[in-house]
Amino acid sequence: MTQAFRRRLKHAAVVGTGFAILCAVAPYIPPLKRLERISLDWRYRNANRNTQAPSEVVVVDIDESSLKVMAPHFGRWPWPRHVYKELLSFLGQGEPRAVVFDVLFTEKMLGTDDDHQLFEMGLGMGNVSHGINLLDERADGAKGLGTFPKDFPNKYALTFKGSETFPHHSFLDAVVHEDEFIPLLNRLHVATFGEDDDGVFRRAPLLFPVGETWLPALTLGSLMLSSQATVTYDGQVAIQDGDKHYEIPVDDLGLMPIHYYRLGNDPKSVSIASIFDSYRHLQMGEDLPAGAVSPFEFKDKVVIVGASAVGLSDLKRSPIRSLYPGALVQATAVSNILTHDFLKTIPNWALAAVATILVFICYLSILTIESFITKTGVVLLACGVYATLSIWLFKYRSVDIGLLLPLFLSAASTFEGLLYLALVEGREKRRMQSTLSKYLSPEVTKTLIETGQDPHAEDGRQQEITILFTDIRSFTTISEAHPAPEVVHHLNNYLGRMTEIIFNEAGTLDKFVGDAIMAFWGAPLKNDQHAEFAVRCALKMAATVEQLRQEVGVDSPFAFKTGIGINTGSVVVGNIGSNRRLDYTVIGDNVNLAARIESVTKDFRSPILIGESTYNAVKDVIVCRVIDENVQIKGKMQYIRLFQPLCEKSSPQRETMEAFAQEFENAQKVYRTGNFEAALKLFLKLDMARNGMDGPSQLYRDRCRHWTLHPPENWSGYDTQKASGH
Repeated sequence: MTQAFRRRLKHAAVVGTGFAILCAVAPYIPPLKRLERISLDWRYRNANRNTQAPSEVVVVDIDESSLKVMAPHFGRWPWPRHVYKELLSFLGQGEPRAVVFDVLFTEKMLGTDDDHQLFEMGLGMGNVSHGINLLDERADGAKGLGTFPKDFPNKYALTFKGSETFPHHSFLDAVVHEDEFIPLLNRLHVATFGEDDDGVFRRAPLLFPVGETWLPALTLGSLMLSSQATVTYDGQVAIQDGDKHYEIPVDDLGLMPIHYYRLGNDPKSVSIASIFDSYRHLQMGEDLPAGAVSPFEFKDKVVIVGASAVGLSDLKRSPIRSLYPGALVQATAVSNILTHDFLKTIPNWALAAVATILVFICYLSILTIESFITKTGVVLLACGVYATLSIWLFKYRSVDIGLLLPLFLSAASTFEGLLYLALVEGREKRRMQSTLSKYLSPEVTKTLIETGQDPHAEDGRQQEITILFTDIRSFTTISEAHPAPEVVHHLNNYLGRMTEIIFNEAGTLDKFVGDAIMAFWGAPLKNDQHAEFAVRCALKMAATVEQLRQEVGVDSPFAFKTGIGINTGSVVVGNIGSNRRLDYTVIGDNVNLAARIESVTKDFRSPILIGESTYNAVKDVIVCRVIDENVQIKGKMQYIRLFQPLCEKSSPQRETMEAFAQEFENAQKVYRTGNFEAALKLFLKLDMARNGMDGPSQLYRDRCRHWTLHPPENWSGYDTQKASGH
């Protein structure tokens, strides 16, 4: 175990303990709780289950269209109370299980007896529940809670076992019905409904304390029809009403988490205007038209009467939509209870444990895994697997194990670990980089540091790469004929420009040997297109050399001419040297061959030559021409083929260069037949097409003239001379 690794473990023990404590308290920190709620809303919108709300719950909706359609008959809102009496008359024919109003009738309508008729209709049906509203502030002049009319609210009180331990909120005032209507109220519920601190309605109340008694919320009142119904609380709320039994989970505030349905799958909603259209047909003794609402559609249904019209102020912010009818929120909660379709939420201690485990995995991965790619991969994989699991459990198992909170804490621990590595260990890496950069290329230095390789002499590895050699022709003669400062100035300018091109093409600069440069591709950074990068680099180097010639003047002694040789093959790659001095370099026969190819560029009068293995690797992306198919390089017994790259196939010159390469190949075929006079004409034409600047054409021109004057014996189609080399 290295000293750096021990230092990381010590840091992890100290800071990791802090993160464990943070995970334990995070579910109780308001901003972090809000973060988790945001993730819950996102899952409701994007990863909700495909369950359809049960048909047993229906909303009668006072919507925008109803206000417009019914205005000619009943005037502007608020409508007269007899409208709701007629609604109850229609619904009563269908024998619904319960009719629950999410609209308050606590203000008396003056000058009419509609109020009595409405409440008497509900009393006669026996399954109609009206609502009151509880207030956090006492209205001016109000007597407050505890001064209700006689027998109110005791008349509607629940049989509630365990009420002494039930968490609740205390209210100061209430909006209730006029005294004269209280005897006509058969059932009563509290319509008060509160949102979370971010304004989103995610939880439904079930029970409210009023004076010394308890009243049901609308959600609970929709299901409790019998006076013998009892409510029990022992960590969750249970209802026993005859043969019907419901168990309802609640949180630490006594609120039931609402399990929202996907949009389109939410509880059925019927426009009140369509009901009154059917009601008028029935009143006139007419048959209902096709598609009309029948009262029998509401048989045994829980009917919630509410409003979604914008001006009626009963639109709520929900996780699935920013403006959602309050009656649909209530209907969703009732539907959850009827089908026992609850979102199962793990307790805070379990959420803290889940977050701690994920933080532990991410934090230790950052501090103990050396490779940056691997460590970040592990972190991303762990977080990705957790996020996928969380979403899957939510969508297919209705289980909420938390999403953003564990991911947020994991991201925080990951950031802290990276910051530690950057600030503390980064200083050590920068010191090493400063040392290595004196004798290794920037890319090699970066790779050695990032991968943690020991920059000392080590065993190499066999690897296929592409090697490039280039040098300046006749540089010794130039340097001997001019002052040293002038020579160094032009040489540094040339080497600097060439080095920049090599680095821009992702190459590794191996070494300078006087005016010569050696570079390679494919190591230490793996690059499957190493041959393509090397040849493209050579083309740019040759073009830059021409620019330099124009800058200094083509007649200047410093208008350098260069040769570039490239070969691809298997070599030994590694740090080679001694403990006092080492180089990250490559050795092997293919390295020597690259150097030999460069050495014959002058003989073939070509600025760039590549071997056959390189050609095979780049022929689909680089336009090349065959220079010679039977070349014996110095030090090699076998004959090799040499090619000259002309341009990239993405270049605008592609068609011109491909045609030129084909004509050159055709001229070579004539040359190999021994018809030197005909071949001479073709090569002269090719040279003229390149403005007398095509070295290989000039080479074959001179060969044709030589063999015309000195006919060969037993001509085989190829020169028998060896390439000179250096």
